[in-house]
Amino acid sequence: MVANLGLYGLVGAISAGLHALALVFLPRIGVPLPAANLTGFLVASLWSYLAHSKVSFRQKTKGKVFPRRWLLLQLALNVVLSLLLPAVFAAWAKSPMATLILVFTPTAVNYGVWTFAADHVVRLQPGIHSRRPDCHADDLGLDEAINDAIFDLADAGKLQGASLMVAGPAVAHAMAGLRNRPGLKVYLHLVLSEGPPISTPAEIPLLVNGQGLLNLGFGQLLLASLWPRRHTSKLARQLATEIKAQILRFQSLLGAQSVHLDGHQHIHLVPLVWRELLKLEPSLRPVWLRTIREPWPTEINSAAWVEALLSAGLLKWLILSLLSSAIQPSLKRKKIATNSSFAGVLFTGRMAGSTLRASFVHLSNQTPIPGRDSATAPLLLIHPAKQSHSNGSDPGGSNSAGTIDGRYTLSLGFYASTWRQREYQSLAQLTEDFNLFEPSTERIK
Repeated sequence: MVANLGLYGLVGAISAGLHALALVFLPRIGVPLPAANLTGFLVASLWSYLAHSKVSFRQKTKGKVFPRRWLLLQLALNVVLSLLLPAVFAAWAKSPMATLILVFTPTAVNYGVWTFAADHVVRLQPGIHSRRPDCHADDLGLDEAINDAIFDLADAGKLQGASLMVAGPAVAHAMAGLRNRPGLKVYLHLVLSEGPPISTPAEIPLLVNGQGLLNLGFGQLLLASLWPRRHTSKLARQLATEIKAQILRFQSLLGAQSVHLDGHQHIHLVPLVWRELLKLEPSLRPVWLRTIREPWPTEINSAAWVEALLSAGLLKWLILSLLSSAIQPSLKRKKIATNSSFAGVLFTGRMAGSTLRASFVHLSNQTPIPGRDSATAPLLLIHPAKQSHSNGSDPGGSNSAGTIDGRYTLSLGFYASTWRQREYQSLAQLTEDFNLFEPSTERIK
């Protein structure tokens, strides 16, 4: 451990020295301070990118260079810092303190970047402890076209689990299908943002609109989580009422004593909701909860990454990753299990074709990090649907949007996309990758 810290310090010291040399000598030959600082950052970044993977993190990386995306991430952070910090400290540009801040702020940031990069390389190394990911579908019970897609994939052995919307319009159809598929894992899909509640609207007036429909989205609840608790106590009590009602309905439908839970739009990770889940009595408290620890898969084409950026997939990934990290201590303390890793947020809504395949293989090839990944199998999330009968057989037509209950306003647009069919077809066609591992033996008890 001491030796590793020494190596990191040595590489970091050389990196800081290269940066400092650029700051000292380039301005003397007429280079503006921001440009000199940027040059020093870039040189130091290239050095640290190679040296940390080859030297200071060699025990983890086995000498393999970090994937280039980590260099790009580190460079992006350094560019922002290199442009902002000199402007902030312009008045003290020549002081030793300003130079130290300009040099060691990115050094501290880089430590975090390279630590995550080293863990990423560890996960890329196939090992005997690698686990076949469970493929999972959300929104069971929302529409019969969605139910049919889920059941077809489950019957083909391509789908291991699905999340049930207990107030969904097609929940009776879903339950009829589940009775013939006892091997399919069923999770509670907690819904707070659309559709009818289980509780009466009079019990939860802060959660519903004028039509008595749930309407608290992810952003609203996240913002409310930042308010002082004395201002959200009434909202928290009403959330607890609806959460408990959905759990009780789930248990009555499935005959299940234990609850495995995730959330519509990942609403279960919002602190205000999560705190109420923790307060539940043991018989109602989830024994498993979905978290979003999604590594960046390799072999993803540039177009998919651009789309992830434009559709805010990267921002969503960042927020959900932070929220997932924040609840890890509570999960451990309450002995609530979770998935070891995840795929399905970065490219949410477009988990098809090469993106689906790359995500599956990437999850399959990860080696759990000792002391951290004692969790259940990795989880790959999709949102499949078959084309509704009313839309005919035109492959360019919409999915099940024509039959989805109009009270589910958020889902109407989402399921109008042909990506829902493409996700269904892509998973149905994904064959050779499923031979990498024996089928998962984990089942919900």
